[in-house]
Amino acid sequence: MEQDIINDYTRRASFAKEEADKFKKLSNEYSLYRLVVFGLFIISVYIAAEADNIYIAVFSLIVLITWFSWLVKKQSHFETLTNYFLDIKKVNENEIGSIQSQANMYDNGAGLLMTSTTMPPTWIFLAMAPCSNWLTAQQPGRA
Repeated sequence: MEQDIINDYTRRASFAKEEADKFKKLSNEYSLYRLVVFGLFIISVYIAAEADNIYIAVFSLIVLITWFSWLVKKQSHFETLTNYFLDIKKVNENEIGSIQSQANMYDNGAGLLMTSTTMPPTWIFLAMAPCSNWLTAQQPGRA
């Protein structure tokens, strides 16, 4: 039974790795497209200067900026998906490690537990101070 669970997590981790690689490749591809758009802008400015026509430069600027911003948006989306699938892969690998070694990559918080011999941090008293003043001021019979 335990091996079936490990196999399932392994299959999920490998799928997440494949998806992350796919989106990383797309992100790099769109980065190259952005470089091409920048090159096209330089060429259009050169053509506009040779033709002595500012309208070519303005028109190409508007079109290429729109195209460039769309490419940036798509590349950002692909990078987000890459990070998402890498996180899924990391979680699945952590689960496999947890099953095999009964350990975990996350802190269990044992260092944050307070015992009866330790004093709470001072920020607790500082946070409670305004509340205690307000409560005592609202009691009847107090000035």
